[in-house]
Amino acid sequence: MRGKKGGEKMFSLWWFLVLAVVCVAIISGVLLYYSASIDVRGIESEILSSRIYDCFISKGNLNSNVFDKDFDLFKECRISESVINSKYYFRVKIFDSTNSIVKEFRKGVASYEADCEIQIEGKKTEAKNMVQCFKRIDNVVYSGESYKIEILAGSNNLGGRIK
Repeated sequence: MRGKKGGEKMFSLWWFLVLAVVCVAIISGVLLYYSASIDVRGIESEILSSRIYDCFISKGNLNSNVFDKDFDLFKECRISESVINSKYYFRVKIFDSTNSIVKEFRKGVASYEADCEIQIEGKKTEAKNMVQCFKRIDNVVYSGESYKIEILAGSNNLGGRIK
């Protein structure tokens, strides 16, 4: 068994080289994953719009308590008012058959409404961090009468690094 010691030493060097390559690959992958920024503004605005829609409409009919004077949208829809006021905006308009506004709700960062209108109309902007919006229009029935509901929701929650 003479001369076998040199082969073992060479195997040891290759082993450390493979370990180093694997460690560098794992560290690079983790750093790339955690440094990626997340932009969920469009999805959040669509979710907010759907949540409000589901609160106002059940099986194509407008909920009866929407026209009550003491209707609390945040309580009925289980939405936190403090969260909406910080990075979100929504507007709900209910139109009758003559296209007159019967009821309107709006809450959140007021300047987002103009930004949403710009985005919905499809105007080009250079802004990278502009509000992302979602608009939903649907016909509904209440007490045998036809109404139109328009929900505009916007989000400017840029997310950030994964922590």
